[in-house]
Amino acid sequence: MLVVAVQVLPAAFWLRFRANIPISKTVLVTSVPAGIIATAVGFHVIMINSGPLEDLGLGAALMTLTTLDGGLLAIVAYATRNKYDHKILAIKPFTVLPCAIPITSSY
Repeated sequence: MLVVAVQVLPAAFWLRFRANIPISKTVLVTSVPAGIIATAVGFHVIMINSGPLEDLGLGAALMTLTTLDGGLLAIVAYATRNKYDHKILAIKPFTVLPCAIPITSSY
């Protein structure tokens, strides 16, 4: 859960205070893709490991658990959303870029 939350929550807080987008909506939209990104990292760990099968556990756990954690975080965000926050105004690219840079460079 920590791998996904470290990617999603800073961006959610940034967009909340910078563009007034609800935190629950940002977490709902970005937590599953963040879990899938971490799944790709876990797959990469499995592919570069040429040792015995016992050493593949870390990559396999990263692949499985981060996708599950992304889904669980999305469910929590869906349950805590405000039902009246359905319209999001257009935001400036300089508001989104500081959120995307830490996510792409965290691995």
